[in-house]
Order: sequence, then C-alpha cells, then structure tokens
Amino acid sequence: MKQVIGGILFCVGILSLMLGAMATGFAANEIYFLRPTKDAASVSFMVKEGERASAVIDELVKLHLISSPLLFKLYVRARHLEGSIQIGTFSVMRGTSMSRLLKILTHDGDNEITITIPEGWTAEEIGTYLETQGFSKKEVLSNTGLWGVVSLEGFLFPDTYRVWAHGGTHEVIDKMTKRFLEQTNPYFEISKKYQVFYQKLIMASIVEREVAGTEDRKKVADIFWRRLAIGMPLQADSTVNYVTHKKTPSISSQDRATDSPYNTYRIKGLPPTPISNPGLDAIRAALEPTKNNYWYFLTDPKGNVHYAITLDEHNKNKARYLK
Repeated sequence: MKQVIGGILFCVGILSLMLGAMATGFAANEIYFLRPTKDAASVSFMVKEGERASAVIDELVKLHLISSPLLFKLYVRARHLEGSIQIGTFSVMRGTSMSRLLKILTHDGDNEITITIPEGWTAEEIGTYLETQGFSKKEVLSNTGLWGVVSLEGFLFPDTYRVWAHGGTHEVIDKMTKRFLEQTNPYFEISKKYQVFYQKLIMASIVEREVAGTEDRKKVADIFWRRLAIGMPLQADSTVNYVTHKKTPSISSQDRATDSPYNTYRIKGLPPTPISNPGLDAIRAALEPTKNNYWYFLTDPKGNVHYAITLDEHNKNKARYLK
C-alpha cells in the first residue's frame, strides 16, 4: 500500500513539474518570443486620457491581442509600468509579444526608429515603405486626408522622422500631416483660399515628378499654368504614370489612351488630386513660377531638361535626345 501511495505521489510530483515547466514555457513565449505571422492582421485601438491600465488590458483581450490578461497584468506590474501607458492611437499586429506590446504602449525609447520619406513619393510608395518598417500600408491608403479631401496624397510631407517601431500607423501619418501644415502654412496664407492652395499643391505634385532642380521646376510650372490658361491639355507623362504605376520618363501611345481623370493627355485641366507628395521646392515653384516663352519640354535619360517654343522644335528635341 505504501508503495502504491508513493508511486501516486511521485507521479503527481512529476506532473506538477511538467505543468510548471509548461506554464513557464508558455509565459516566456507569450512575453518574449511570440512574433506575428506574415499574414497577421494589424489592429488599431485608442488609449484615452485617464484610462486605467486594467481597462486597456480588457480592450486588448477583446481585440485578441493578448491571450492571458492575468499574465500581462503580472508582467506590467513586475515592470512597474502601470502608470506609464501613453494616450493615443496604436496599431499592433496580432501575434505581437507582450514585451513588444508593452514597449509600444509605453513609448519605450529603445523602440524608436528613423524613417525617411523622399520628395515625390506617392502615398502608395510611402505605404509600401512603411509596411517594411512594421506599419500598415492599408491604413496609409484608407485614411481620409486633411480638410475633408478623400485622399492623403499630397499631404504626407517628405522628411525624416523619429517614430515608435511597430506603433500606430495613425501616429506616423499624424506626424507627416502636421509637418506638412507647419511647412506650408505661410504659402497657404498667401493663397487665402483652400481650393486655390489645393490646385497649386496638385501642380506642385506634378512638377515634382516631372523635373528636378529649382530653376527647371519653376520654368515647367509656368509652362503648365499657361497651358491651363488657354485650355491646352497639360500632357504630363507623370499623371499617366500615376495611373499605370510605371516610372518611364516617356510614356507609350497605349498609355496615352488610358481612360482616367488623371490622364492629362485626354482631359483638360488638373487631375482631381495630387499625384505625389511634393517637397517645399516644388511647392514654391508652383506658387512662384519663372515666366518664360516655352510651351514644350522633355527630360533626356541623363536628367537634362530641353525646352522648345514650337511643337516642331519639340519634335526635333525628341528625335535628338530620346533615341
């Protein structure tokens, strides 16, 4: 009988050790080693001012971002970070470890990264880049723009930013749009009306994609404004490339036939929205163009811009520089 009882106690002891080890392994995996899968969904949520840590944790459970609220509460308490959770909108991928999630929620300084958005990138290109940095491309493209416009295109100011790694996409967008407002406010004041400024922003976005260099941008902006004034189509290859997603300096005849409000070979006037996110240089060019007598221009494969007054001169430039 003693042997039977001893055997039972031994098995219970082994089982307890196994369960303890399993629990320890589960906890370690959830806290430190868990990683999102490639197709993991990105979930956005908001932490409001004055919201208690327990309420935030309850919300994380509802959103299926943590599997064990007790374990997360114990981990937060062990780190003494109950009062360090920041307010704001966060975007977290399902499957994120608790340690990473807590760093995001507390804006841990070690969790900052630098992102650089070049001048002239489209929202699509910015979204693709941000996705490689742990953010949501879908959220970049689905956000409503400033002043009620339907797109953020044009308002994502190109610059270098310090942001929280794998934090909220909304926070990154907020930084870029705020920088846009800061940098362009003097020019908006000059334009007086939003619609006037928006048209100039659209022009700046086209000029940004057409040519490089301050003087060329100012000349090309003047050419485009004068074309608009006489009812001549802009015939800007960059607006067609915006639809076809190509980056060719000279588009094909098939591309020119594309049925789109962005095809400035087929429509007169500006496209409905900006086609890129221009820098200040292009914005200044659209606002303060350099008057000239040219009506045509082209950029050769080396990036040099060649101007012409007549269509005949322009065609000769094509034959000479676009071989």
